[in-house]
Amino acid sequence: MTQLRSPLVWRLILWLVLLSVVPLAIVYAFMQKNVRDTYANAQLEILTNQVRMYSARLETNPGEEQRLTAALTNITDESTFFLIGSNGKYIAHSDPSKVGIAAIDDLGVSLARQLLTSSSTTLVDETNRVLVASYRQSFSDPVAVSMINLDQRLAPLEGLTNTVLLQAGIGLLVVALGGGVVLLFSLTPVFQLGEFIKQLGEKNFLATLDTKKFKGELGLLAKRLMGLSTSIQSMLSDLENRDIQRTNELEHRAVQLKAAADVGKAITSVRNLSELLQQTTVLINERFNYYHVGIFLLDERKEYAVLSASNSEGGRSMLEKKHQLKVGETGIVGYVTQNAKARIALDVGQDAVYFDNPDLPGTRSELALPLVASGQILGALDVQSTQSQAFSEEDVATLQILADQLAVAIQNANLFNENEKALEAARQVYGDLSR
Repeated sequence: MTQLRSPLVWRLILWLVLLSVVPLAIVYAFMQKNVRDTYANAQLEILTNQVRMYSARLETNPGEEQRLTAALTNITDESTFFLIGSNGKYIAHSDPSKVGIAAIDDLGVSLARQLLTSSSTTLVDETNRVLVASYRQSFSDPVAVSMINLDQRLAPLEGLTNTVLLQAGIGLLVVALGGGVVLLFSLTPVFQLGEFIKQLGEKNFLATLDTKKFKGELGLLAKRLMGLSTSIQSMLSDLENRDIQRTNELEHRAVQLKAAADVGKAITSVRNLSELLQQTTVLINERFNYYHVGIFLLDERKEYAVLSASNSEGGRSMLEKKHQLKVGETGIVGYVTQNAKARIALDVGQDAVYFDNPDLPGTRSELALPLVASGQILGALDVQSTQSQAFSEEDVATLQILADQLAVAIQNANLFNENEKALEAARQVYGDLSR
């Protein structure tokens, strides 16, 4: 008891406690700051990719803003997406009840001003305790925003960090009473975790941590941090793959549209109907690389669709046989020429309307498009592929544009031929009168 009353003993105890508490406080502050900054930076990176993907989808799907917002909200847990118009009101929102209200009433003056006066924003709003990322191509466009609650996401990590550090503090106090060497040894895993968090804070998501070296709560924290790093890598990779896929789709679409434009330009100058039809099948085959391209024209009674041109060997054989299909009864072409609507057989083996043609044994999928000009059905453009599932909605839209151009060209060729015949008849009459 006398030793406990000694000022020296108390000073030693105080120094031991301080030597335990001070490092713990430093580590606590270091980990809290780095965990928060790391998580905030990682989430901002994710939000930035999310909002760019959100904005890209909105641009390619005009008029479906609320549906796309709801779909993306369901896919991405805990994130909020919304679209603010130039008038400052919500156009679309993860919470449909907020559509049409002023964003300033919901977000506050400062945050709403930052979003509306910037083309692209990434920020931590300490007032509302949220992480925000916004994007738009120009100031005349609506602002696409992705937002996540900071406290809600940080609470589990901060709680876990506090628990771990509390237990570590008790251990450090005990270790401090036993000696500084044990204290230093005990703090080594914490410093390793701190270094790992620092690497994550510097956006080095490829950093690794051997979780087997950590025990107890430290091991749990290490696994959680590694899981967070892995999750971020996976999300970034997924977003990158989606961007690549979307870019490839857009490039494919652009190539198709250019090919359609080139074909349309080439056929508009042809006046002879037979030459026009044959040249069209060849050009479509060259630009789109399909197995078979055929053009059917209706006969005078509009009872049969008669094959008038083709690029394939099977098609030429069918031309020699004067191949024709009953309108409304035989095959996909018959369906299209009766209903004036496109028809696709993505798997000809399962489509009951498909006409099994022995001259085209390699066909696995077929697309037929109506040739309509001035409200009249002239025939059908028939395209076949050796691959199943070969035609997408974009392919149908592109080829329909080409079919419309072809229908106009056919109509013009017919009118030209009729005019030529009328002129020739007039010449003959004039010659007879002159004689």
